[in-house]
Amino acid sequence: MRLLALALTAVVLTGCSGDASAPAPLAGTSEPAAVETTATSEDIGSHTPTDLQHPGDLVPGRTASEALGEKVTTRRVESELAARTLDCGYVPARMDVDAPFLEIRSTPDPVSLDAMLRLYLGADRLPHHPLDLTGADGAEVVLEPEDDLVTIFFKQGFVTHAVVLDVGDLERAERIGIRLARLVLAGNSPED
Repeated sequence: MRLLALALTAVVLTGCSGDASAPAPLAGTSEPAAVETTATSEDIGSHTPTDLQHPGDLVPGRTASEALGEKVTTRRVESELAARTLDCGYVPARMDVDAPFLEIRSTPDPVSLDAMLRLYLGADRLPHHPLDLTGADGAEVVLEPEDDLVTIFFKQGFVTHAVVLDVGDLERAERIGIRLARLVLAGNSPED
């Protein structure tokens, strides 16, 4: 299931696009989602980082180790299929069943958070909830209880960030994910 979640996340972050003019119903509803018209592309564009920083630079291994409570090292992940995605995996020093899993991705992506979530949540009906994340143009937590996997998606202008964690406890993973998401947002702030 973890591989399925990672594959779905990768598909979402590598350029899937939805047609915002005809929104699909949100998971669990028969009503189409409202199209957000309050923000213009200039507003969103002003929040887009001008020099997108690699998550591995913003959340180094030492910081991730402190957050996870276990020593990890960073590993930059590169893929020909997702060449624009900046991806960092955090490899635990001990590789056992209970070892934590952490990956952070940042991708230039004009797709709205709502459209992206409809693609991600459509078939699985995964539990999720919005997140108030200062500096983000929108954020959502997606839970996969069967696998103890938590994914925090957050938009920063035309960039989609994702923090994916498995630490064996959904609530703890969400708290850690929020902390790391704040570091990614701060390091990519267009005001810097």
